[in-house]
Amino acid sequence: MREQLITKTKKQAIFVHNLLNDFGGLLELLRRYLEQEEWLNAYLIATGLNQIVEDYLHPDPFQLSKVAKNLALLHAPLGAISSRPVLVTSKRLTRLYQQSPTNLLLIGWQAEMAALVQQLARFTLIPPTSPAKINDQAETLLTRAQAFPSALLKEVVRLPSCFRSFDQHPDDLQCLAKAFAGKYPDRNCPLLVAGVRTSGSYLAPLLAAFLEQQGYRNVRTITVRPGRHLLKAEIDLLQDLRKAGGLLLLTDDPPTSGNSLAQLMKEFERLGLAPHRMVLLLQLFGEKTSLPAILQNYPSVLLPWPEWSIHQKLSAPHVQVALSALLEPAITPDVLEHLPLPAPKWNRTHTGALFLVQLRDSVNNRQWMRQIYVKGAGLGYFGEYSLAVARQLSRYLPKVYGLQDSLLYQAWLPEEHSLSELDPSSLQPLLKVMAAYVADRNRALPVEQDFSRQLAGQRPVWEAAGELLFQVYARVRPYTVPFHLLTHPVSRRLLRVGRPSVIDGSMQFSNWYAVRPQGLLKVDFDYRAFSNLDLYCYDPVYDLAGLAAALELASVKANSPENLQAQLLRSEYEALTGERVSEERWLLYRLVSLQDQKSNPAGEHTEIRRSLARTLQSYYASTFFKGLAPSSEGRLCALDIDGVLETDQFGVPALSPASASSLRALILHGYRPILATGRSLPEVRERCHNYHLSGGVAEYGSVLYNHQSGKTEVLLSASEQAELAQLRCELDKTEGVYLDPDYRFAVRAYRRDSTGHRCGLWPEQVATALERSGKGSKIYPIPGESQTDFMVVGVNKGTGLRALATELNPAVQAGGSKPFAFAVGDSSSDLPMFQLAELAFAPSHAHKTIRHAGVSFTRHSYQAGLREATAQLLGHNAGNCPICRFTPFSTDTQLLLELFSALDADLAGKARHALWLAFKMRNDRKRAEDYVAARAILEPVSASFKATLAPGVRSGSVQVFTPSQSPEKGDDRRIN
Repeated sequence: MREQLITKTKKQAIFVHNLLNDFGGLLELLRRYLEQEEWLNAYLIATGLNQIVEDYLHPDPFQLSKVAKNLALLHAPLGAISSRPVLVTSKRLTRLYQQSPTNLLLIGWQAEMAALVQQLARFTLIPPTSPAKINDQAETLLTRAQAFPSALLKEVVRLPSCFRSFDQHPDDLQCLAKAFAGKYPDRNCPLLVAGVRTSGSYLAPLLAAFLEQQGYRNVRTITVRPGRHLLKAEIDLLQDLRKAGGLLLLTDDPPTSGNSLAQLMKEFERLGLAPHRMVLLLQLFGEKTSLPAILQNYPSVLLPWPEWSIHQKLSAPHVQVALSALLEPAITPDVLEHLPLPAPKWNRTHTGALFLVQLRDSVNNRQWMRQIYVKGAGLGYFGEYSLAVARQLSRYLPKVYGLQDSLLYQAWLPEEHSLSELDPSSLQPLLKVMAAYVADRNRALPVEQDFSRQLAGQRPVWEAAGELLFQVYARVRPYTVPFHLLTHPVSRRLLRVGRPSVIDGSMQFSNWYAVRPQGLLKVDFDYRAFSNLDLYCYDPVYDLAGLAAALELASVKANSPENLQAQLLRSEYEALTGERVSEERWLLYRLVSLQDQKSNPAGEHTEIRRSLARTLQSYYASTFFKGLAPSSEGRLCALDIDGVLETDQFGVPALSPASASSLRALILHGYRPILATGRSLPEVRERCHNYHLSGGVAEYGSVLYNHQSGKTEVLLSASEQAELAQLRCELDKTEGVYLDPDYRFAVRAYRRDSTGHRCGLWPEQVATALERSGKGSKIYPIPGESQTDFMVVGVNKGTGLRALATELNPAVQAGGSKPFAFAVGDSSSDLPMFQLAELAFAPSHAHKTIRHAGVSFTRHSYQAGLREATAQLLGHNAGNCPICRFTPFSTDTQLLLELFSALDADLAGKARHALWLAFKMRNDRKRAEDYVAARAILEPVSASFKATLAPGVRSGSVQVFTPSQSPEKGDDRRIN
């Protein structure tokens, strides 16, 4: 079956470039598609409307079902005892909600809409001869829907992976129906097709229509979502099916784990349905044996990947016919060869094929060769969206020939023109074009509002940013579930967008091609924004941040300490649009973009971790350290990084406001902080650049870096480096042990636990590696929480610090006793550093091995401990004197730094901070509502006042200020 595209000149094509329409927008679209008699698109839109109402009628009040699911994971008997009352409460609240007068009316409307959806599904198979009746029925439903609650009208449709992100097609459902009919020939058997929302909402009615076509006389449909309580009418329908001896047919998009389907089938069993009366009708991305084990005991009718209809549509004969319809009449295509393509990195997406095509122009009597790429785009208007985007952005895209049978035909760009392997320093001339693409896309594909703000629970970008911010409470994660609700309002506020539009979402350099004479072209322009990979967003700055994240990764690979190209990209965009991008918006979008690239939790992400760390460093550089000029003659201070200056709170090492303000105060008071760490030389160089430091000792004293001169000096002899290399080779051969490639003058090794997190080696792994390398007496291990490091005996932080101190301050002699005024560390590897300092401090969490080393312990731990130690050195808290006092930050900066300050608190402090943040966000929201109300009242007053003025008399506009924007003393503006 082929979907119907509008080709008749008397009909006006409908191009939709925003697929995440709300309920009100879908109502209007359905009217338009019914008028055009586009039955497939009308079916898709009507199904979307029905899905929204069904989800609205099946809520999860206060997310109690999720809470009960999490409580059930606790050890017995606590799990069962605690989850049961929560689940019962959720069920009773849902029943009360569903029985309200408004929702009872909605239940009736939804039943009529479901009948309309089923009728439209039949029309996609056989178009009606007289559509007037169905149009009248639909109009009656749509008119009644306009009076629905405003909250429902603002609900946004969930996109079905089956028809939007995958290449499932009604033809495949027809094959499933035929296969089912061959296996279950009794046409009088009652059938209830249960679609698992969301994809099942779109699959079930079509599957039911094909089953009717096969002769089944009693076919009904229902849709369900795992964990949601059913309506009474739905339970009655299932009970009637059980009593009649019918079959329940479950359908969804291809399962990954199968857990959702298994959960539903268990729920149906509790309602009395026998397992052998439930049949799975599914497509698979593999052979039939790829059905998840958890589902293999249930009856099933399966369509394996080789039998999907997409393969026939991607055959050479079919492509030739399609191209003939898409090209100009005078041009005849001849498909010569099906060319190979690299294996896809991810199979749960659209597939494609590449063809060598000879084109002949009969008018001009010429012929030429082209490589044409054909890929799935989506069913109906889900695929037509690609054409809508291509029409607006053709100057930036390869030639798009058109859409046929859910497939997009476009020119192929050779891989040798891709920018994926380009040196980042050579990208600078292209950044202006990339920024222009983002800006022009914003102008060409506008939307009325940022629909992603209404997608809570579907992981839009603002929600992903909120999850990142939630990690400020990560040290006490088991106790901080409610705090998760606090960070979402913060991220929503920081990521507000002025001019929302449909973004690209797939900006990595592998999707950019430099082609002459066209210039720079973009591929994969139509998929990610509305894909099954979530991260919905309508802010063009997120696209810009995706490019910046790619530039950051390239800079890390090149071991460049700074990412100048990203700043140039941002400046180009701001110049093109006149919009200033706040530091907080820029930070959060880059963090989300980098986190999104962690596709394999068990794989290596060293470069991504460093890029995330550098992104956080650059934010602090732009807020705390901007404009700082370090002293070239001040006294030296030695600071450890991990556990003192930074902690691993965001999944990567990061400063906190306490450590950033302490470091800033030391610099402003004339001290010269230097780093003494086990971290790699590139990481030390990056921090010296971002934090305005004089230098550092890296890899446990084996190499030092002078930031003032840019000089690096290795303190290991050639034989010592060879000994470490032998150990590195031995560890590299050990199964389950990973090596950090950034460490050249020390060895950093780690393993991964069952959750994929990094952790130190087992003691037996360390002993075995040292024994096999024969270096047990020459190399010593340095255990850590997330790694085990190895260094040559006789080399430590103390040897490196003394060498660096001598270089930075020639007056310090190699044999001098105390070249450092101040030192802070937290482990036994810092003992040699403490011996070189006049004042030595350790945060309260420090290892017990340094308790009796003449070190002063602070009352606080981690970065708060550094702040306390700095206060004892300076005689006051950082920022509390005229020298180190802060200039006022912007409102957004203050909000984010206030949230980050929870990093420095203990459990009780985090709880107090959470309560304070909730109170603050509530008050800010109330002030915003008052501001909007004031404008609504005062603007008409202003207009009336202007109307009374004599001609020629000028009037200023009414201005309403929020509390943070109130006029300063002496300002001649007034709040009217």
